[in-house]
Amino acid sequence: TSSHAMDAGTSVQVSFPTVSRWFVVHNNKAAGGGHKISFGFTQNGVDAVETNNSYILHAGEQTSRMEIKSKDIFVKSLENGSSFSIIAGLTGVPSDSFPTLTGSLEENGVKVLPGVG
Repeated sequence: TSSHAMDAGTSVQVSFPTVSRWFVVHNNKAAGGGHKISFGFTQNGVDAVETNNSYILHAGEQTSRMEIKSKDIFVKSLENGSSFSIIAGLTGVPSDSFPTLTGSLEENGVKVLPGVG
């Protein structure tokens, strides 16, 4: 479990000691206020203007259990005073054995691999 408070526009890279099997991200702020956060799998993903590169959680919201293998999650505060928690189930696979996720690959101006952010 990891928990962190942030100012607007700041982001945090949460690195797992081993590759995750699943995880849950929770926006710790009480429902009804602002304090939106975004999270994704690359720094570019959470910094991008496009919303399909990251997930958005409003105050009090949390994801369902996401069955996704990852070695890092990037979380960005979209408003001052945001706070989040992550709980994850981990595999025995060392993080350095997992590939680094990247953005899109293009060939002759055409996306051949959409990437993750």
